[in-house]
This record gives sequence, structure tokens and C-alpha cells, in this order.
Amino acid sequence: MKIKLGEIKNTDPRRESGNIKELAESIEKEGLLEPLVINQNNELICGRRRYKAIKRLGWQEIEVYQIKTIDDIDKLSKAIAENVIRKNLTWQEEVKALEELQQLKEAKYGKATTCPTVGQVASVRNIAKETKQSKSLIAQDLQLAKAIKEKPELTKF
Repeated sequence: MKIKLGEIKNTDPRRESGNIKELAESIEKEGLLEPLVINQNNELICGRRRYKAIKRLGWQEIEVYQIKTIDDIDKLSKAIAENVIRKNLTWQEEVKALEELQQLKEAKYGKATTCPTVGQVASVRNIAKETKQSKSLIAQDLQLAKAIKEKPELTKF
């Protein structure tokens, strides 16, 4: 579906945007290969860099994919999962995002139960499935995120 760019509500980005000029040049040359993702309230869920690049190009309308979000936790959870899957985060951003995703899921669904098949719980298994990564990698990243909180200098390696 198409929507006017001005109708999209863009919140502040959660991380550094990188080189928007380069992305704008690519979009101008190749077109928008992947639509922005918005929710039912026209809030931008995924594609902040593309949004900025398109705005820079002066486009008035944009192709979007609309999804339903239940609440702010669900909205943020979807945005974090999408960014982790695309793998355009630094390792520091990725472990922080995974930790935040786990915390959001625990806030919404409670801590993991002993039965991993019961509903949506904030377990390593479910986060691994959602982000299409291995359970061991998610567990390691969550341990690293915890270690970084205790010793921030670890991010310099």
C-alpha cells in the first residue's frame, strides 16, 4: 500500500543512522527495494534509515507494509527483532538489542517457564526462533550483554 510520507509518524531512531546520503543515492538509482513497515497508527516500526533517505530525496509517497501492533512493547519487540534478523547492527548494538528484547518479553509475558512450549515466554528458545538465530548464540549474546553492564569497557574490543 502507498502512503504519503508526511502521514508516517517517525520516532527518534534508537541508534546511529549511518550514511544516509549513500542510501539515498542507492534508492534513487535502484528504487525502494524493501517497503517501510508501519503499524495501524502509521507509526514507523522498521526502516528508519530508508525513511530518512526517502525524505532526503523529497519523495511525497512511499510504499509501506502495514502490520498490527498491540502496544508499545509489541511495537518495540518487532522493531528489535527485525533489526537483529537483518544483521546490520554492530555486535555491541546486537547484544544490547537482544537483551532489551528479552526484557520486553519478560515484562509482557513473564519469565520463562519450565515448559518451553507454553505460550509466548521470554525464553532463549523463543527469541532464537523469532530472530532466526541459534539458541546458543542468543544465550551467549545475553551473557555478554550482562557482562557489558558490569564492565562497559568490554565494548571497546
